[in-house]
Amino acid sequence: MAEIWEHDRLYAFLRPYVDWCTENSYRFLRYRGADLPLDGAVLLAPNHTNTLMDALVILSGRKEATVFGARADIFRKPAVARILHFLRILPMVRERDGLEHVSENYESIAYKSARKRQTWLVPTGINYTDFFHYRGACEVRYGAPLDINAFIREHEGLTEPQMLQELRGFIELHMAEMVEPEGPKTEKPHPLMLLAWPLAAFLSFPIWCTAEILCRKVRDKAWCNSIRFLCHLLLLPPTILLWGIIFGLILPWTWTLPLLLSTLLAFPAFYDGLTLLQPTLLRPKKKRQ
Repeated sequence: MAEIWEHDRLYAFLRPYVDWCTENSYRFLRYRGADLPLDGAVLLAPNHTNTLMDALVILSGRKEATVFGARADIFRKPAVARILHFLRILPMVRERDGLEHVSENYESIAYKSARKRQTWLVPTGINYTDFFHYRGACEVRYGAPLDINAFIREHEGLTEPQMLQELRGFIELHMAEMVEPEGPKTEKPHPLMLLAWPLAAFLSFPIWCTAEILCRKVRDKAWCNSIRFLCHLLLLPPTILLWGIIFGLILPWTWTLPLLLSTLLAFPAFYDGLTLLQPTLLRPKKKRQ
């Protein structure tokens, strides 16, 4: 089987669209901090607080092949495992899954990579305005890269579990430096955009209506922004097709084309308008730590 990070035509075709949907999930999305190494493998070690959106903002920040880890139990069904492999997601075994299986993680952590190539570990902090407000702000901060190859040479007298413990301490310390409790600041949408809000609400109705119905059904509201992202990602093409057929039958092309182009940005514009009309609608009752 091909290595998970190797080029895949379908993945490469879909990737720009996924990144575009991710970027449109925020009014402000910025990447700053240390420059990422250009030689060898780069392992990002971010905090994980915001469900699927954490992986998406990490993915959007790098055009290179990026592989993620997920808990191993979701890989048990072969069909699901194939989909996750296509999405470049590897199984990661946790201690509660059984200590005898934790060694399986060694195939996907820094040590195996460092035996074959130059490998860097980058502590990463993902900072949000809040975790519930769609179209908020997100800032990703990169810490100083750690040379894993040099780290292993400097700790030759330690066993691998001991080196893992040392490495875990390094990650915890430097990742904490990248996380800002207050999150980034962002300005509110311009009030004049309310003039276009009714049209944005109409054009994106199939998407946001589906998203909000699903959000009402989930118990953990931290998943709501991931649901909104997925609805935007999956329902935007059929929504454009739907309006293309309807508008094409009743309107001249000089009206149809601008309306279809407007549909591309209608979903984020709808939530920007919602922020102005009901500022507390999508905000959490208290800050997640």
